[in-house]
Amino acid sequence: MNKNKIEMTIVTTNKSGVLSSIMMIGVKLGLMVCRNQSEKIDENSSRVSVVFDGELNCSTEVLTNEMLKHPEITSVESIIADNLNEHSKSPLNNMTASSIAKLTNLHAHELITKESIEVAEEELMQILGPVAPMVVDSARQKTKHIGDLFLLLSEQLEEEDKKDFLSLVNGLNIDSI
Repeated sequence: MNKNKIEMTIVTTNKSGVLSSIMMIGVKLGLMVCRNQSEKIDENSSRVSVVFDGELNCSTEVLTNEMLKHPEITSVESIIADNLNEHSKSPLNNMTASSIAKLTNLHAHELITKESIEVAEEELMQILGPVAPMVVDSARQKTKHIGDLFLLLSEQLEEEDKKDFLSLVNGLNIDSI
């Protein structure tokens, strides 16, 4: 493996110990934290930029998935990786809304975030077209939680699109829909 420099931007809750967990996940995958910076987004969440160095023993996709397994990490916004061979690269800016949703790790019980609105709008643009942002804004004004938002939005969809759309949110019982 090549020596790597990997910079990740991660959104986390403001609970103590999250940075230590991020470091341990990196160590488990062959990396060490060189530096980190944290900025408070709001009362409940922060954006953490972490620069890792070392020999990554997996793809950046696996690294992302390992980060998202931690309950206090709500999304991985970006990954910039130097010196990785082509099959290891995972540029987030080339992903579809569905892929971003999987990485964003939307949870039904959490409050609506900018990221959850973007995912809903992007996904609905493919189905409803240019009215999607207006539909999302209207639904957003009726609720505060991601799960409720997606349930409201799913009422606009045909049955074949509804389950795929709702599957973007963890914690929704879509089998009964």
